[in-house]
Amino acid sequence: MQTDTVKAIRDAFAAGEFTRAERWFLEYAGGVAEAVRSGTAHPAMLTEMRELIDWARLVVAAFRAQAIERLRSARVAGAYAGAYAPAAARPAASIRVSC
Repeated sequence: MQTDTVKAIRDAFAAGEFTRAERWFLEYAGGVAEAVRSGTAHPAMLTEMRELIDWARLVVAAFRAQAIERLRSARVAGAYAGAYAPAAARPAASIRVSC
């Protein structure tokens, strides 16, 4: 059983729209919490929430890994860009000689 709210949360996470996903999730979690407090929560509702949380954790981990890799690539590209800059753009190397 997947509610429209859960689908909206999954769609937002999958699109990388984490702010929108968070808004939807807070609304959804509030509804589940209210159902638990009032005694109207049923096992399927709690199972759905657990599955959503497990899935979201994987999606966020994948986005985080991709972001880290993009940062690493940018650092490497930046290092190589500096190595191949024209001599006028590079700082002069200082050489120390001790006798």
